[in-house]
Amino acid sequence: MADDSINYHPAGATLTRFHQSDAFARLLVGPVGSGKSVASIAEILARSIAQAPGTDGIRRSRWLAIRGTYGELTSTTLRSWNDWVPARFGRMVQSQPIVHHLQFGDVDLEVNFLSADRDDDVKKLLSFEATGCWLNEGREIPRAIFNAALARVGRFPAQRNGGCTWSGLIIDSNPAGVDHWLHRLFVEERPEGFELFHQPGGRTTQAENLQNLPAGYYERLALSMPQDWCRVYVDSEWGFAFDGRSVFTEYSDKLHTAPEVLEALPLSPVIVGVDFGLAGSAAVFLQQDARGRYLLIHELVAEQTGVETFGRLLAQELSQAFAGNEVSIYCDPAANQRSQLDERTALGFLKGMGLPAKAAPTNDILLRLEAVRRVLSRLVEGRPGLMICPNATHIRKALAGGYHYQRINASGTARYQEMPQKDEHSHIADALQYALLGTGEGHIPKRNQALKRPEFSLM
Repeated sequence: MADDSINYHPAGATLTRFHQSDAFARLLVGPVGSGKSVASIAEILARSIAQAPGTDGIRRSRWLAIRGTYGELTSTTLRSWNDWVPARFGRMVQSQPIVHHLQFGDVDLEVNFLSADRDDDVKKLLSFEATGCWLNEGREIPRAIFNAALARVGRFPAQRNGGCTWSGLIIDSNPAGVDHWLHRLFVEERPEGFELFHQPGGRTTQAENLQNLPAGYYERLALSMPQDWCRVYVDSEWGFAFDGRSVFTEYSDKLHTAPEVLEALPLSPVIVGVDFGLAGSAAVFLQQDARGRYLLIHELVAEQTGVETFGRLLAQELSQAFAGNEVSIYCDPAANQRSQLDERTALGFLKGMGLPAKAAPTNDILLRLEAVRRVLSRLVEGRPGLMICPNATHIRKALAGGYHYQRINASGTARYQEMPQKDEHSHIADALQYALLGTGEGHIPKRNQALKRPEFSLM
């Protein structure tokens, strides 16, 4: 390797910050083709050079490089590695795991390539004592593998031989679903020593690594691929992992999420949307600012909770967060139907507690969805017509794709159910629909202006 050189330069500000960080666990997220894997490879080499020498003057380090499946490991991860670090640099052992042992100058670097896409693959890591670990395309790797890797790093070289100058994990990935462990750990929880480096979307003016891509690369992808796919792989937004199609493709978590926690407006009326369910209930709390933008201030989600208990929770939320505000509550019209168990209705429960509850103007699914789409697509003085508090994670997950059309298992063209899937995300999404219907966003067309039903197929 003495006669060869590797010339690497970070292809963007995000990658530069990634290399400058000494955080124990670093997640590098970005669109396809943004240089994430190459940056991870460069980071391994840089850390091996920065390792302090042992008593014999040799800088020893050992890394784990993990990819989901063996096929992806050999066809993608290893190919990227060998593009920058050819097999002739040192000794490549084709075993289980595949090992590349590099010796150049005073550096002794061993990289072990493993596949692990199931929880029971944890046993593959048990015998390793490593300096660091690279999880390539982390969204495809189970949390159990990440947890196991946490316990394997920082153990080579041993403390008696000087220990590690730096140890930890680096993860590169396209954005995962907002319910994925990567999002929960690096966005929602963010423990001390964990850092997120999120590259801009490929169609933005801040896009990175464009100099190493064909002209118009992202624009061509956007023309040929579905919008849900582009949201993740082109625009670098957290999406949703499901076998279906998002109901609200107009939603952008980056665009529609407020940059800071939203506080209640003291003089603005509160519009509450409520959806009751057998397994639980949900509510959203909206206000309009002086510009007419909707602000989703709070959400309330309760699983395995009856109407009476949820009503008490709703009343408590209103008294604590919106004391003194005028309140209007809009519910699923079905909540006005009598229970099969007694003569009372869900609306009756709420009214009996002194809550100003009424049925939403309609339960027509097309009108409900159109009300939300209209607001999501609206711009008010260049800002989104709906801004959501970053703490309202349930509605954000639903809008980002949790609320979806289920794919129909059929050969040929991809087809989807005409009605959104009923699951844990549908309650909060329905609550938003009822709230916006209550504000007048939904309108009933004239008889000769029936809404056109969308075609749920992708060519």
